[in-house]
Amino acid sequence: MNMNSQRGSALIMLFIAVGLFGMVGFAFLQGSRSNVEVMVGESAKAQATQTQDCSNALSIATKRLQARGCGTLISYNSDGSNDNAGAPSDGSCSMYHSNGGGMKDCDGTAIASGGGGGGPPPDPEACLDTLLAGQSCVGAVYAGTVGAVRIYAAPTDLASTTWNNGSGSMPNVPGANSNTDGMANTNAILAFAGAGTPYRAAANCRALGAKWYLPAPAELQLLEDVKTTGTFNGTFNTSGGGGSRYWSSRQVASDEARAIRLADGSADDRDKDESLRVRCIRQE
Repeated sequence: MNMNSQRGSALIMLFIAVGLFGMVGFAFLQGSRSNVEVMVGESAKAQATQTQDCSNALSIATKRLQARGCGTLISYNSDGSNDNAGAPSDGSCSMYHSNGGGMKDCDGTAIASGGGGGGPPPDPEACLDTLLAGQSCVGAVYAGTVGAVRIYAAPTDLASTTWNNGSGSMPNVPGANSNTDGMANTNAILAFAGAGTPYRAAANCRALGAKWYLPAPAELQLLEDVKTTGTFNGTFNTSGGGGSRYWSSRQVASDEARAIRLADGSADDRDKDESLRVRCIRQE
């Protein structure tokens, strides 16, 4: 083989080597980029899981304190103190006391001692503004909006009950006829002192606090839309038939009120003395 042939072969081998090196380098870079994307994605998932775990823990602790009868006496002071008038001194109505909710401040919503250096204390419900559908904090699960209003639901159903007091006496309740405003309906129902009181479904929701009420039909249909989302999943009766009917606050006749089936969002009118499921909601 002459010298020119040897040189040509060497050049060819060099080009091949450069090409192979480039391919290996490209594969390495692609693999590195993929690994970075995986790590970023896993980090985001871990953060989302941590946030959801914190939200679930707060929701469970809130329900425990409510079941204890604390209601409006619940304190969110980070040091476990409770400056609500009438609150027990042993910390049993304090979210961050070992005798109460037993929580640690996992989401930054605890109120610093002294209201944060003498200023007004932060709003313990500020976390509600940041929730996505199916996420929860302070005992409320975000569902979405009806009109421009953010709607939150209780994490579980109340006991099934009648719309009125279970009797056959069923007069018209003035003002309880909105399809979208359950707060207005509930206020009208509870302000009416005619026969059929106490109106159990509405009264049981309001017993959770001043912001809680029996949903209007459109608000129940919103819950049907998100019934399997996040912490809502598995908390509604969606088996179909009569078992999935939930009372709305809308009256349709002296003896009937509107019910929504959470199995499919359909509506029908039921006798007020019939016992149906109840899921309370609230606004901010």
